[in-house]
Amino acid sequence: MRERTLSARNLFENRTERSTSSFGQLPSPSVSSDIERVIRALYPEITFSGSVGQAVSGTAHFSPQPEHVGAPGWMQGGLSATVLDYFCAKLASKALGMKIVTGTLDLRYRQPVPLGSGPYRIEGKTEQPRTKTVRATAAILNADGRPLVEASGLFVGIAPLTPG
Repeated sequence: MRERTLSARNLFENRTERSTSSFGQLPSPSVSSDIERVIRALYPEITFSGSVGQAVSGTAHFSPQPEHVGAPGWMQGGLSATVLDYFCAKLASKALGMKIVTGTLDLRYRQPVPLGSGPYRIEGKTEQPRTKTVRATAAILNADGRPLVEASGLFVGIAPLTPG
């Protein structure tokens, strides 16, 4: 079998992995920790206010990583969308007390999110939930509290939350 080189120059600080198989190979521990750092940054810990059956609000802090680059010096827009979708979905799940899926997600990119200027604050809230749906809004804010990226969406409950 021919040797395959997986170059992750832009993602993993110029590290290169070599593998003799395209399947079943785990990345080295240093690459694994980089992958984990990059992915975990997209899913910030949220502080909630409110409970099931009520409108819920939340805040979080988010620090884009160098690997989140889109245009030089700015965060890639799709990753901003990922962060806000995750944040809104967590608020919706808390408000409905259910596992949810995103029905719609609308985004407004007001300004680029600069890399290296974080952490950024994320704020969001839901409306009063209905039986199985709830609307949520959130924004990534700069240090002055002005929105850089805003999201609003409809979230649909699909199953009860299970403990654990």
